[in-house]
Amino acid sequence: MNFMDDFRDPALRVNDDKKIQIGLGALKKAGTSIFLLVKETDISGKPVKESDFDRAWFRLSNEETNQTLDYAMVNKIEKSEEYQPSFPAEDEDAPPIMNPLTYLHGRLFLD
Repeated sequence: MNFMDDFRDPALRVNDDKKIQIGLGALKKAGTSIFLLVKETDISGKPVKESDFDRAWFRLSNEETNQTLDYAMVNKIEKSEEYQPSFPAEDEDAPPIMNPLTYLHGRLFLD
């Protein structure tokens, strides 16, 4: 597995563009599971506009063919009604505690 955060030509680079490569052919043990999770970055206190992440997405693709196997637009994923982005700290003077949001996008299972 490889993690890359500077893999595009600078002219084509997208802000916060990251890639994880998983060599599925190297997985041999039956029962192996890989969970595909995407965690939102905490942007509180940073200068961003509400519309900055309107086109944020993640995708699963075949690196050899560049074929998209699945993708999701982050703003189209329903959040639980109970989700709260932050909650008060025990100490009244402390800043609120951030509640990071993690999406379970899928699971790969070797049978």
